[in-house]
This record gives sequence, C-alpha cells and structure tokens, in this order.
Amino acid sequence: MVQFGGFGATAPSAIDAYHASSIVSTDPTTAPVGAFHYWNIGLYGHVGVDLMGGGAVVFMASAHLAESWNPYIGVNSIGAYGEASGAQYLGWSMEYNGHGQRLSGSGTCGAANVPNGCTLPRTPTETTGVPDVAFGLLLQRYAADHGYTGPIDGHAGAATWAGVQRGLGAYGYGGPTNGLPATQTYEAFQRLAAQHGYSGPIDGSLGPNSFRGFARFLNQTY
Repeated sequence: MVQFGGFGATAPSAIDAYHASSIVSTDPTTAPVGAFHYWNIGLYGHVGVDLMGGGAVVFMASAHLAESWNPYIGVNSIGAYGEASGAQYLGWSMEYNGHGQRLSGSGTCGAANVPNGCTLPRTPTETTGVPDVAFGLLLQRYAADHGYTGPIDGHAGAATWAGVQRGLGAYGYGGPTNGLPATQTYEAFQRLAAQHGYSGPIDGSLGPNSFRGFARFLNQTY
C-alpha cells in the first residue's frame, strides 16, 4: 500500500494500519474508489485498495487473487477474497495508517458525474486489461440497461453490480442480484467476454484477458 499510494509512513502490519485509520463503514458495497479495505486474518491482518468502488476490484498482495501480475500481487473482489480466505472483514477507510494518507482524487470526487445523454469515454482496458474509471462509467451504462438507476460516475458499487448481475442472466448467471460479485458473477462475465475476444477458461478467475474482452464489448456497445 505504501508503494501503491506513494505514502511516506508505513505500519508494522495491516492490522496496525487498521487501528490507526478511521473506519467509515463495515459495508464494503458503500466504499468509493480509493477506499482501503481491512481484514483480520490473524496476527498481521490484510489490506487492499478499491479500484472501482463497491469492493468489486480490490488491489492487494495476497495468495488469494482473481487476477495477478506476479504470484502475490493483483486484484480480487471482496466477495471472492472472503470465499477463498475465510478472513473477517473489518471495514473500509479513506485512510491508510492515519497520518492523513489517502489516494489523490479518491472518494466521491474521484470521477465526474456524467449526465444522461453524454458520450462516455472509451476505456483503455480493452488494451491494458486493467479496469479504470472509464471502464466503471461504461459498466454503469451497461447496468443502467438492466435496472440500475444511480449516477454514472465511475464508482461501480453494489447497485451497479446488481444491475450487471441482472444483465449477466443472459450469460448463465443464476445467483443472487446482491451487488456482491463472486465466482458465479465472474463466470458469466467471462462468457460475455468470450463473445468479444476472450479465449480463456470460464473459471470465475478474472485476468487481464477477461477484462479486455468485456471492455471491448463496452466500447463497441456504448
């Protein structure tokens, strides 16, 4: 987290950073972009930073990853990480280890609210495989086609993902529309992506190619 955020002060462990930070909520679906999520996994704890809001794509160092850039650095969702690790979720904060340390531009002002009728930017995720705010904006437009009525602001929280889950019913998703994406959601996500260039397994583990395929669909559709 120190390297990711360019921070000047670290903590002996994630659990120490948790105790030094002001917890906003224990509901991960309310977390905005840039929030830090904390878990109790025993002696040292665990922490990750929210890349899209709502706990859907959380950057972390862990053995339990849906997408990785090396064996222990990558992303996972709150739901999938909890399933894999059994860790106790402690809540989210806009701070890392106190000291006023937070990500620049994070939180509710991290992305502009896009009024209805505006043209949305294309997401470079189609090339990079890494979801960004533009990906979140387009994902919300997709969700809006399936019952999402919230703002198009790039913060893909629970309401956004509930809409996505409803849309993914056409791709084999049969789980709850609770806005907490996990394995079944991501399997359907991959089935949609497979129609737009993704050629990997349908296993619910999102890698860069899964995101590229889904982003290609979003860019072509919206």
